[in-house]
Amino acid sequence: MRRSGLEKHIMESPSRAIRRWLSAVLSPEAVRRLQDQRQEWFDKTFDTRKHKKILEEVFAGKEFLNVSNEGKGSVEMDGVEVEGYFHGGELVGNVSVTRWESKKDHTTPEENQSSKAVELCFCKKGSRHGFSTTLRRESNSHLETVAFGAYSNGDREGFWWDHSEGGGYLVRYFPHPGAKRKATRGVFLYPDLETAVAGEWTMDPAAEDARLSEGAEARVVGLGAERGVPFPVLKVEGSGGKMLSFEGGGGQCLSLQPVRPDPYETVWVEVRPSEQGEEGEAGEGLFCRRALEEGQVAAYFHGVRKKKKTKGTGEEEIPSRDYSISFGKEEMLDIPAECRRTDKYCATLGHKVRGEDIISYGDSLILISPLN
Repeated sequence: MRRSGLEKHIMESPSRAIRRWLSAVLSPEAVRRLQDQRQEWFDKTFDTRKHKKILEEVFAGKEFLNVSNEGKGSVEMDGVEVEGYFHGGELVGNVSVTRWESKKDHTTPEENQSSKAVELCFCKKGSRHGFSTTLRRESNSHLETVAFGAYSNGDREGFWWDHSEGGGYLVRYFPHPGAKRKATRGVFLYPDLETAVAGEWTMDPAAEDARLSEGAEARVVGLGAERGVPFPVLKVEGSGGKMLSFEGGGGQCLSLQPVRPDPYETVWVEVRPSEQGEEGEAGEGLFCRRALEEGQVAAYFHGVRKKKKTKGTGEEEIPSRDYSISFGKEEMLDIPAECRRTDKYCATLGHKVRGEDIISYGDSLILISPLN
């Protein structure tokens, strides 16, 4: 059955259309206009008998005091502030939720500066019921859209966009809560916003994150919209054998499909004999297939976790510098010796960058693989 309010458009440059839309929702005024346009529909779908309260969800059941009964007010606790207008002790209309997120896994005070995330949403009788956008500004960086979608009686419903480190997005469709689906259909958009993996996603309670259950490579060929929220129109590529799925790291086995290339890396980079050192002795290096923008992700790094120091002995465990990167203060990610040749392992290629350049490949980035 065709869902109401669904539109699809095929276009030559869908990534540009996505970036324009992401820039547009950075404006609180734009979100409020969108809410005004759809307000009649939201009013019709509000359930007066069952809806989740925003204050109870944000503060996880903690007792909060000094809630205004009428007029503008705010509630603040544990680095989170909820601000808006109260009517009869319930939040109504435009509400903001501000969270200060401290970074504690870096070494210098500058790297440990907090980031500020602000959610702008619409509430009805104390419950999120309408559009919501979350914006974040890191220290000395631009504003970015962290999440966008619509709530229905306190639950996510319809298409939702969630930002991924490096500039990608996970776009999922949340059915009505009554559907009780354990998995959600969705697509991971790589940072170029054209290369994608489409499939089923499930929540991992331990990681508090979505994991790919089963998916296939795809390309974004257009942009659609349902009730004001865009979604990518896809062309699914050939599966190339087995379907893709999330593979947790940590063991000696880097991948169940070690020679299946990452779809994003296939577009942007390639491995060739290195141009550094004596001919025939330099090994392999990573090269760009096309021009990369400043700050764009170039490749991903997936490896075995190892402790920087072996506890109890005082001895340092130092993996090969050419095939390892720091992972927090106490761990490193290392590529086992048997996986360093591309005929044995090429599922990710970040390890083909020189050790001293592993975090910044020119002006582009090396990130942990989103599928591992």
